[in-house]
Amino acid sequence: MRENADFIKRIGALESEVIDLKNERKALANLKNKVHWAADANAKLEVVVEETNNLWRFMQKFVDEHATDRAELISRPELELKEKMNQMAWLARYCEFLSTEAVGRVLKSF
Repeated sequence: MRENADFIKRIGALESEVIDLKNERKALANLKNKVHWAADANAKLEVVVEETNNLWRFMQKFVDEHATDRAELISRPELELKEKMNQMAWLARYCEFLSTEAVGRVLKSF
């Protein structure tokens, strides 16, 4: 009987060890998934930052081209004063998007 009770205790101990090992394996798998997700999230964040920078560069080039056109219009002597003021109002609205080169071209047009 006593051997039987010791045998049952050993089986119970082995059973609890197996359960602990399974729980640790699940925990490691969850941790691995979280680490993978974090690395994936970091890569996605880098892509979003890069795309935002590309969009900003595109907008700045677009506004710079329009600023150059507006500066050329302002420098024309045949253009009416009201139209020149409209062009200057456009430049004032979008001045924060202008690059330093575009600001230099606009200043030279006066």
